[in-house]
Amino acid sequence: MINNLFIRLKALVEESWLYVVMYKAAYLFKLRIVIRPRISKSLKLRAISTKYISEEKPLVVVPILETNHHMHLHILGMAKAFSVRGFEVLVIVCDEYLPACEIKSCRTPLNMNPCFKCNSNRLHLLNSFGLETITLSSVFSKLENPVEYGEQVFKDYGLDQGWLNTTIEDSVARYFYGAESSFPQEDVLSIKQKHTDAAYMSLALGRLVLESYSPSICFNVMRNYSAWGPIYHFFESVGVAPITMTSTPFDFKSVRLNDSDLFRHRRTYERFLSQRVNDELSDTERNTLLRFLNTRKSGNDDLMKKWGYFDTSVIDDIGIDKSKKNVFLFTNIPWDVGLNEFAGPFEGVIDWVYQSIEYFKDDKEIDIWIKPHPAEVRSTSKSAKSVGDFVRQKYPRLPQNIHVIEPSLGLNTYGLFEFIDVGVILTGTLGIEMALDGIPVVSAGINPCYGLGLLSEPKDIEGYFEAIRSVDNVPHKKTQLELFSYFYFIHQCFQWPLSDRSFGDNFLGFSFNEVHELESGKIDSLDAIFNEIELLIADYKGTVINNEK
Repeated sequence: MINNLFIRLKALVEESWLYVVMYKAAYLFKLRIVIRPRISKSLKLRAISTKYISEEKPLVVVPILETNHHMHLHILGMAKAFSVRGFEVLVIVCDEYLPACEIKSCRTPLNMNPCFKCNSNRLHLLNSFGLETITLSSVFSKLENPVEYGEQVFKDYGLDQGWLNTTIEDSVARYFYGAESSFPQEDVLSIKQKHTDAAYMSLALGRLVLESYSPSICFNVMRNYSAWGPIYHFFESVGVAPITMTSTPFDFKSVRLNDSDLFRHRRTYERFLSQRVNDELSDTERNTLLRFLNTRKSGNDDLMKKWGYFDTSVIDDIGIDKSKKNVFLFTNIPWDVGLNEFAGPFEGVIDWVYQSIEYFKDDKEIDIWIKPHPAEVRSTSKSAKSVGDFVRQKYPRLPQNIHVIEPSLGLNTYGLFEFIDVGVILTGTLGIEMALDGIPVVSAGINPCYGLGLLSEPKDIEGYFEAIRSVDNVPHKKTQLELFSYFYFIHQCFQWPLSDRSFGDNFLGFSFNEVHELESGKIDSLDAIFNEIELLIADYKGTVINNEK
């Protein structure tokens, strides 16, 4: 409640000159008086055992670029840990060079420099880490035209145009928070061109770094959008192991490694299975999974409570006709990071919703219930145009069998389970949770357990409609589904040891006192993260070798 009130108040005053001045002063005070002394104390170099730095280890490149992301200090903390453990580390930052990035958006106040926080963090905090750092302006200083150079890289390495287009479109959608259609076409095209240029600059950066430094590992928090997607894609194509570390809404004090790869391939899950003795969960594992699921169903997990996703767990009569087949579509945030990559046969969330409505409208036997994601209206980054807005614009008068359950109502998603005859997702994890409750699930796009035969996963749009009508899509592999759920929700969350938390951290300093604590063998949870990184690198190298054969 307090968070929501603060966000509303901020929206009212942030365009004012006084707000900008006060905000900058407060931010600089926090950096210089609170954060910098604390991290400098933690990172102050003490004697480090030479056995860790005498081992020859590869170069880790950290193309962090923006120093404004809520996890940029977490990433730099890990970069320092890489360095302490004997790796060479190269950090790359943007110094107001990129024409477009995630920070710059349609919501940037006109009287606020969008690069203010990045510049401030770079100038006041970055040196404390003692890592080799280069800026984009220095990297590109000898190139007459970095964009043209990036275009040549794209051609020389035969990269996929469809992938690049998706990356750019995702970036544009993020800039407008899903509301591109509400802005003048010339404005949208201008932003698209800037992100196109940024994407080619990212490719140029990748080649220049490869030729000058020969990195073995690329480590960062993001691998999406025009700034990061191309360099990650390039590195992965030339044998540089891609590693990402992200926060997770499942546990604010944990991190996940290469999380989006769990949608792309099954290497990590197959490794998990190969290390197990039993094909079923132990009682301890099953109880851990059940506690996790029950916390989410009750609306009491960290994220749901932070943003007040659900006002009530009790679902009153919403007009369910039990004589019909009630099909629930649980939609993603349309502009969410990297979403279109996993949209399957559809162009994206809105295309999926529109096609579903068109096919089933006025059907006498099926009612369609569309439940948009609560974060569309209850988070720090609300949709400028929600799924509900798109539907109402296209269908001012909804067909009688089409219903939209607005997220502003605060209805607990899990309270709807008892009404669902078929649950439908485009991508995401809710399909797994519905299947665990025995609900038939159709995955229209790519989900985390895609290809394991746990959910109905039609390959084309015609098959998608047939799957919804089918009576043969009840989940049957309960044991395998539980095992995968434990792997995905529990096993792949790694305790974050270097600060108070990873998700939405109001970062005030690191939790270690001296830099030597980052050495191997000092912090068990940090060792676990590095162990998983080593395994992910081995998985990747094994795939590269097999592809070369």
